[in-house]
Amino acid sequence: MSMIGIRRLCVAFDVHRYSGRDVPNQHATQQRMIKLLSEAMERAHVPALDLQTQESGDGQIAPLPPGINEPEIIADLVRQVRIGLYQVNRDLNQGARLRLRMALHQGLTYLADAGYAGDAVIHLSRLLDAKPLKERMATHDEADLGLIVADGLFEEVIRHNPADLRAADFERVEVEHPDKDFRSAAWISLPDTRRRPADPPTQPAEPHPRSTDPRTGGDTTVEAKYANVARDNASFKINYQEKDVSRRGRS
Repeated sequence: MSMIGIRRLCVAFDVHRYSGRDVPNQHATQQRMIKLLSEAMERAHVPALDLQTQESGDGQIAPLPPGINEPEIIADLVRQVRIGLYQVNRDLNQGARLRLRMALHQGLTYLADAGYAGDAVIHLSRLLDAKPLKERMATHDEADLGLIVADGLFEEVIRHNPADLRAADFERVEVEHPDKDFRSAAWISLPDTRRRPADPPTQPAEPHPRSTDPRTGGDTTVEAKYANVARDNASFKINYQEKDVSRRGRS
């Protein structure tokens, strides 16, 4: 009997720097992640499906039901995961903080004895482990979520700016796993570090036009005019005093 392949939108999650935690922290992290993802999917109105735990123990993969509204589901799910991360992390210290990598892909999936199989699931796992995404999250510690989208899905869905997901916030990267003979283009984004448009540069005040004062050879800016007035007053005072002394001498 041949296996039936069904095209699905697939989403996977992995905890950033999971292996650096001690065992109690790892256990608590898994519990927080599973609870967060279940609640995020419920709020995003994703049809219920069991999350399949990856062999590493720190990741989750969920092939979603066929026939869903992908642009809406993707935007809603990313938004709800961000909200969930904010709510979880606001009460945690830095060592317990939950940071997730999230991968999205679509393709044929097959139901197997130990979960889902197929190239789409393998491709998704490779994206989730992408070096460029890990590097971006390492250099942007403020980001709780790192998102990577397969090239084809990006062009079909994200490129058209679904809801509050903007194509301009994504960066194209090459994902390579030479030991697994894998290479593919993908798009990454760190939603919590979205760059704001640069503030318009502050324009310096226009300098007053300078011209030559025929009396003094100086300029005629406001400051210079006051200086000229002061010089004129001083000159008048000196001339007046000299004339007054001269008149007294003649009298």
